[in-house]
Amino acid sequence: MRYIIAISLLLNVFFTGAQKKDEVSIVFHLNPSEELKLESLRFYVGVINDESFDINYFLIDPLAGDSIINFLVPRGKENIELLFGTDSLSNISGAFEGALDPIHGMYWTWNTGFINLKLEGKYKNEHIEWHLGGYKAPHDTQIKRTFPLLGKKELVLSIHLEQLVIQHLDKELRVMRPGEVAKSIFESFVNHIYLD
Repeated sequence: MRYIIAISLLLNVFFTGAQKKDEVSIVFHLNPSEELKLESLRFYVGVINDESFDINYFLIDPLAGDSIINFLVPRGKENIELLFGTDSLSNISGAFEGALDPIHGMYWTWNTGFINLKLEGKYKNEHIEWHLGGYKAPHDTQIKRTFPLLGKKELVLSIHLEQLVIQHLDKELRVMRPGEVAKSIFESFVNHIYLD
């Protein structure tokens, strides 16, 4: 018999600047005169099963408190492979249930697929809308990352939004379709996720 252990994964949003939270947003102070008001941050994370290659998807919504996922792994497993975004098969299969249900507001159409990262808010009195997705090459927004379990039953990943904001917000405030810009921002988002 193969023993299974439960793993909890917590995804934190990290920002160096001072912050305050109300019922619908978090305000980050970049400096004394600039702030980012984050009203929505939602994204997909899939846990990949090494044996069946099935992917169990979770919709992460840190502002709503939905940032903990629980899953089972075989005892002795050394790494966990996560997919940020959704794979191409999930975009076209029509099996839209659970986290992938269109009722969550994270699906465009059959031709463009899922919104893999949704970030909305205000920056410099301008409205930000990043609806990043796409499942067709060369603009697919899905990235696999492997993290060591190190015998732990709880992992904490931190999303360092500050660098993402500095890198992209002054250039792109509105991205609403698949393409080169959406892929670039999505890759930057995933590259700013670190194991604590």
